Amino acid sequence: MKDKLSQEVNEELTPLKELMAGLVFEKLDEVNNLRAVNSKHAPDYKATPDYHKIAQIIEQYVAKYTKDLSTIHQNLKPLATFKEQLTKSILGIYERVQGEEEGGYWKDEVIVLDYLVTLRQLVGLLQSNDMEGFHNKSKIETIVEGSPSKMITQEHLNAIRVKLKAIKII
Repeated sequence: MKDKLSQEVNEELTPLKELMAGLVFEKLDEVNNLRAVNSKHAPDYKATPDYHKIAQIIEQYVAKYTKDLSTIHQNLKPLATFKEQLTKSILGIYERVQGEEEGGYWKDEVIVLDYLVTLRQLVGLLQSNDMEGFHNKSKIETIVEGSPSKMITQEHLNAIRVKLKAIKII
């Protein structure tokens, strides 16, 4: 059963992966703008350990993704298109997980679903084009340092359901 679900999830995410690659290309171009933060709080923020940690992570990701994506065709689509496909993928996985009994069969799918919901929330914040607000609301340091739970329970799925209702997907 797990193999079937994993294959279905992988197939469900294929269009999203293609759109995400385009979004990554776009965001790599914007990364240089992040280095030149010019808000009234910029000098104070640039002196914080969080800024230096994020700057180091950005450098690593720029190097990694520039290399990894060098062979991929740049298929740029608007952020709204990515958000729409992301929402479809979330709903597909959510409906599949809802139909299964609690247990190891859907652990990986719940982890993927949680990450996709977080990504959907971040995309909503990105659409506002307010980088300072994005940083304050996204708690990106927590996401970057996070790791999935080893024991996935019905409580995790209930928490995801609350998030989905908050962003009006279900």
